[in-house]
Amino acid sequence: MDLKRVISESAMPERQKQLATAVLPYVQIFRAKIRGILNHYNIGTVHKLHKKIGPMISKTTRTKALGIYSVPCECGKAYIGETGRAMKTRLDEHSCCIRLRHPSKSAVAEHSINENHQIKFEDVKILARYWDRLTKEAIEIRLNPNNMNRDEGYTLSKAWKYGESLNRQ
Repeated sequence: MDLKRVISESAMPERQKQLATAVLPYVQIFRAKIRGILNHYNIGTVHKLHKKIGPMISKTTRTKALGIYSVPCECGKAYIGETGRAMKTRLDEHSCCIRLRHPSKSAVAEHSINENHQIKFEDVKILARYWDRLTKEAIEIRLNPNNMNRDEGYTLSKAWKYGESLNRQ
């Protein structure tokens, strides 16, 4: 019997089988710490490189969101709108009104057709979620005087006008 082999085998702890393997995005500053934590629970780690952050972010946010949104134009103006439906549905309606040349059905279409401008649908921003969207839309319209909206949205209290005048001083 080889004494060296017996000593080395008994001194080494028995390696436990991994329960699972986690495939994680490679982030250098967190890699070692995450690996240490997961190894403690017998979970192996494999790190995968991502060239862009896009695949890691859910694409449903823009299409399923509802609330207040801003649609910019190439001229710098923006349309501030609100919807209680899927954002994609509402943006498709604006786009369709431009394509079919129906300016009376959409302020975005009216601006695009009358001014011969390109609307930047790819740069739409969601300004606020659904909750109290009419009030927030009215506030956003007033905060963005360079807009193409036909009206000022929901009627705000007189206190808002006072606050607005203080803000401009």
